Amino acid sequence: MKKKILSVVLALTMAMGMSISAFADTVVGNQEGAAATAAAGASLSVQSSTNLPVVKVTVPTAAAVVINPFQLAYKDTETGLDGNDQVVSVVKKITSDSNVPVSVNIEDFKATPTSGVTVVAKTAVAAKVKSAYIYMAIGEDVNAAKKFTTIVATNPTGDAKGAEKAAIYTLPAKETTATECQFIVRGDVNANPVTAEGAADPWTANDKVTVSFKFTFTPQIAK
Repeated sequence: MKKKILSVVLALTMAMGMSISAFADTVVGNQEGAAATAAAGASLSVQSSTNLPVVKVTVPTAAAVVINPFQLAYKDTETGLDGNDQVVSVVKKITSDSNVPVSVNIEDFKATPTSGVTVVAKTAVAAKVKSAYIYMAIGEDVNAAKKFTTIVATNPTGDAKGAEKAAIYTLPAKETTATECQFIVRGDVNANPVTAEGAADPWTANDKVTVSFKFTFTPQIAK
């Protein structure tokens, strides 16, 4: 009988020794109620902590855009503008010091023109009335084919939001140095517009387009 009792005690002790140890509770069988004692077991409660990522992204605080209908050489040392496109802008960078990949989202991308200028959804070169086509290129390299994505600005009415695109680019997690992507505002216009009646309607210094947008960032699962 002694051998049988010792076997029950040893078996129960070994079973508890293999479980997660959170409290100092020990379940030991006895000669008369070993099965009942074991079935009661031991309860525990553990509150988790949460391991959150570090999301640190730096974006430019200023930019400049110039409408250049006749593709003249344009250079401004103060803003850094230098080019002869019909829409002249500067390549800007977004940098991430985050420890996880971060998706870049664009929200409320608008091109708001002054009176007499129309914002169009595709190239304006062949348009008749005074028109501007504005888009953004964003990606690893905005001057290399297949290394950037584009989004076209809209000119919504009232309180409507502009164009948006989620996860247009994903910044990798920082390893030893910050990761980055580029973006630039581009587009075109019609050089010699006319009115709806067909009369000449040349561009003037008062013809402008205000470009606005918002970047947001979403952390992604580290891989």
